[in-house]
Amino acid sequence: MKRAVLIALAALLGAAAVFAPYSGPAASGLRWFGYTLLAWATTWPARRFTWGRALVAVGLVWALRAWSLHNPPAAAAEAWWALLAALVGPVLAYFTTPRGYDPHFDLVVPWVYGHLARRTHGARPQTLLRFAAVEAHHRVLDVGGGAGRTARHMEHARQVVVLDPSPFMLAEARKRPRLHPVQGFAERLPFPAATFDRVIIVDALHHMRGQEDALREAWRVLAPRGRLILEEPNPAHPVGRAIALGERLLGMPSRFQTPEALAAQFPQARVQVEKDAWRAWVVVEKP
Repeated sequence: MKRAVLIALAALLGAAAVFAPYSGPAASGLRWFGYTLLAWATTWPARRFTWGRALVAVGLVWALRAWSLHNPPAAAAEAWWALLAALVGPVLAYFTTPRGYDPHFDLVVPWVYGHLARRTHGARPQTLLRFAAVEAHHRVLDVGGGAGRTARHMEHARQVVVLDPSPFMLAEARKRPRLHPVQGFAERLPFPAATFDRVIIVDALHHMRGQEDALREAWRVLAPRGRLILEEPNPAHPVGRAIALGERLLGMPSRFQTPEALAAQFPQARVQVEKDAWRAWVVVEKP
């Protein structure tokens, strides 16, 4: 939540610097700093260089600035500074973003989760549970498990670890004593190799920046004869495409892969793919 607040404050500070009533020798530099800070805040959650949002945000603020100036030559001169800031800001954002963290999960997802939790209270992910076949002696890792909405159906296991980068989401998981919340990133799991009998990633892989790294890490911590279960929206289905579009409209840097593309990343393992309407499951068994 602190990172999300930092982003909001940076955006407000950047806009304020643009409109600061200062006309001294450093006025141009101050406004350029404001535009750059705004571009940085706009693209800070991104997993790669994404200039589109920076250009839109800076363009809107520049338009308001130009309207307030009532001086077309001065507004045109400032446009070059704004454009430069819109190009520099995302570069700075890329190198200052913690890998694997998306502040949307502190701003948007808790509200969405709360709404869905009320509507689906008690619902069991039957297909996922069938594939996981969790037994009492198993150790389970739910990567990107957030508030434990899925993991709570596996509390009969020996150990159920919920890993997520968002402390806000993990606070909900801590309310269930049988779950073990761990704050961390999927791209660098803080566990020894061959620790877990089941590793599940439910509706979370498309949010991860380093998806290939996350899958390698999940495979590393999976014990021999264990199972990795991936559940994702199918981007080849109209509903899956609608979900992808909705997340883009929210500014989320999501990247969806087809179940066949995910299965192809485990050529040496036994892989099963199943689809149900707009969802898909990829089940990988480790030799």
